Amino acid sequence: MSETPPPPPPPGPGMPTGAPIGVSPGGTYANWFLRVVAYIIDVIPLAILNGIGWFLGAPTTQTVTTEAGFSVTSTSGLGIWYWLFWALGIVWWVYNKGYLEGTTTQSIGKKALGMHTVGQMDGQPLGFGTAFGRLLLLYVDFFICYIGVLWPIWDKDRQCLLSDKITKAVVYKD
Repeated sequence: MSETPPPPPPPGPGMPTGAPIGVSPGGTYANWFLRVVAYIIDVIPLAILNGIGWFLGAPTTQTVTTEAGFSVTSTSGLGIWYWLFWALGIVWWVYNKGYLEGTTTQSIGKKALGMHTVGQMDGQPLGFGTAFGRLLLLYVDFFICYIGVLWPIWDKDRQCLLSDKITKAVVYKD
């Protein structure tokens, strides 16, 4: 009668589970240029929505000359259509960069270019909360004179300074 050996013990405390650290789940690190192109693709629907809102709800300016010969110019504020399409753009942005990228590893731009954003330690999707935090940190990367978004050019893991390093995210190209 042959007995099967018992399964190996679980990893000890502090030992990683899942994919080994530093092993890509299916490719090499995405280069900076491709990440920028993916970001531009992601921005296109947002720009279209904001453009429609601006077209429908842009401020209007009217100049009237009084009987005394003075010109009076009045400008109305942005209309409701602008703010509605602006809000739709924000919803789209959070859906694309937070939900899609966080749960499927790909935003629309990254999907078009065959890239995936995953956790550096386990190679798993970041989840909505981490992806949304990463999106907010990206604006901090922009704010510090673009140093944060230029960081992947020379970083060995091709990570942005704050948005990727704090959330422990990496972007792979298939």
